[in-house]
Amino acid sequence: MAGSTKGAVILVFIWYVLFIGTIVLGKNVVTKVPAYLMFALYVLYLVYEFGAAFDAIPSMCMPALNICI
Repeated sequence: MAGSTKGAVILVFIWYVLFIGTIVLGKNVVTKVPAYLMFALYVLYLVYEFGAAFDAIPSMCMPALNICI
C-alpha cells in the first residue's frame, strides 16, 4: 500500500502551513526560490507515491500512529 488518507491529509496540512508561512514571511509575495523549492518537493512526492504504489520504493509507515505516507 502506497499510503493512507491520514498520511495524505497530514502532508497537505503541513504543505498548507509552509505555503502560508512563505506568503507571510514574503509579505504577500512568493519569490522564485520558494516557488521552485515547493514545486521540486511536489515532484519528489509524486515520484515517491508512484514508486511506492508499484513497490519500487518501500512505503514510509509509522505503525504507532497507524499512518503511511
